[in-house]
Order: sequence, then structure tokens, then C-alpha cells
Amino acid sequence: MILCALALPVPATAAAQHSPSDEDLSALIQSRVEDQGAVGIVLGVMEADGTRRIVWYGDAGEDKRTLGSKSVFEIGSITK
Repeated sequence: MILCALALPVPATAAAQHSPSDEDLSALIQSRVEDQGAVGIVLGVMEADGTRRIVWYGDAGEDKRTLGSKSVFEIGSITK
């Protein structure tokens, strides 16, 4: 019963949160690229209502395809 009561506020809190704007996300990934943390980044966001947004900055490296909403990446394990 206590667990059920504790779980009730979580959806209301999660629903009240909003993702940053595309401009804010672009500024964030641009700063990461310009600080040489990456050569390029593509960021996808799926909102609670199902809306999907994609922002990108930089490139895939020398002599590579340009980045964009249709970029394909190999997923690697980073939890080892």
C-alpha cells in the first residue's frame, strides 16, 4: 500500500517536466563539439506525447558523410 502511494506522485512530476528547446539542445551539443569532446553529435529526443525531435552539430570526421536526421550509427556497449 505504501509503495502504491509513493508511486502516484511520480507520473504527475514526470508529466510536468518538459525537454529543453531545440535551440538549447543544439547549443549544448555545439559546445561539446567545439570543446573537442566529439567531432559531431546527433541527438534524438522522444517526448512523452510521442513527438520526436532530432538535432545535430559537427560532422562524422574527415572524409565521412555529413551528419543529419538520417545518420546511422553502430551501437556499441559502453557498460563494460
